[in-house]
Parts: sequence; structure tokens; C-alpha cells
Amino acid sequence: MNILKLSMSAFLVMLLGVNGDSVLVSGKIPVNSKAAEKQKSSGAYPGRVVKRNSDPKINSLRKAVVYLIPQNSTDLPKPTEKARLDQIDFNFIPHILAIQVGTTVDFYNLDPVFHNVFSFSKPKKFDLGRYPKNHFKSVTFDKPGLVKLFCEIHSDMSSFILVLNTPFFTYPDLEGKFTLNVPPGDYYLRVWQEDGDAWQTQIKVPDEQTYSLNNVQLQELKQKEKMFE
Repeated sequence: MNILKLSMSAFLVMLLGVNGDSVLVSGKIPVNSKAAEKQKSSGAYPGRVVKRNSDPKINSLRKAVVYLIPQNSTDLPKPTEKARLDQIDFNFIPHILAIQVGTTVDFYNLDPVFHNVFSFSKPKKFDLGRYPKNHFKSVTFDKPGLVKLFCEIHSDMSSFILVLNTPFFTYPDLEGKFTLNVPPGDYYLRVWQEDGDAWQTQIKVPDEQTYSLNNVQLQELKQKEKMFE
């Protein structure tokens, strides 16, 4: 069994006092720095490769997603705002986008050429057709899972959308540091990394002013679809 150790000298949980039930969870995870150098087959069809781009201007420094899924509560807030994913300089920006189930994403074309965004991924299959600069088309993602995006015209363009059953997600910085604002309770803490690795552990966010977790270990999820349950 593979274990990922969270190098947390301080994984602090601090009560914010927002309506008396909001807690700021902050921590640090090891981010796989080699993920940006890899290329893997997309699985969509031969010849399509998911590009790992190490240019921070292109991938917005997002190489991983950290999120918390409540173990008991089903009364989660619904998405109220759209998300946006741009096509600019023949890249998808951001390279990795996390959203909650039910979110609508606007795909803006900011290049002086036509693009055609599509996906063959099981959670959401679509083809937006060709559209020009300064136009956008929208897609609502109503099922959880990993959606791989491509451009039908420009075969080297690719991106990821993680559709999650939770509103509690964030992107760690280059050092692996992250913060999340959640109610007290029991959660699955999960980490998805761009190279395809998936990790999980269980944590309890207490209704206290401060809380510290040290040397937390994540277990690798061999069945990657479990990440989205």
C-alpha cells in the first residue's frame, strides 16, 4: 500500500466565527514537481496526448487539487456562479480547473482563430463546434468525474476539469500550501495530482479555536473513480 506523508509542521484549523460554524483549514502537501514534465495518452483516441506544461503563465501553477468531502452531510450549498476557461495563445487557461457538480463553465475564445472545444470523457461528452475570437460557449457539468478537454482544430491543446461532489476545494501553491474554509465535521481529505495520482485520508475538523494535525498520511487510491464519490 502506497503512503503519501503530508509534511505538515502545522496543519491548523482555526475558528473564523462566520455564523459560528466556519473553520479555516490550512496545511501543506508534497506536490509532485515531475508532473509538469510528463505526457500521457489521453485515452480519448490514439494521437491525442494530454500535455503537461511547466510554464507558470500557462498552467497558473495548478498541478494539484485538494478538496474535502463531508462524510455525513448531504445538505451542501449549490453552485451559484459560473466558472470560466479561456482559450488564449493556443492554450487552455487554466490548465486545471476544479468545479462543483452543477457548475456551468464558459469557454471563451480569445485567439484570432477558430477553436473547437470537445471532450470524450464519460462524465461529460460534448463538442462545441467551431467559433471565432471573442465568442464563448457554455457547458453545465452535472456528473462528478475527470473531464479531459481538447481542441478539434489544434491537437496539442489540452486541459482538465475536475467535477467534484463538494464546494470545498482549492489549489495548493508551489510549496504545497493550501487553505480551505469549511464547517466543523468529519471529512475525506483528498488530493488529485496532474500525473494521475490520487490520495485520501479522513480528518475531523473540530469546533474549536485552533487544531493541529502533524505527520498526516494519505493512502493512495488505486481505483481513481473513488476520488469522485
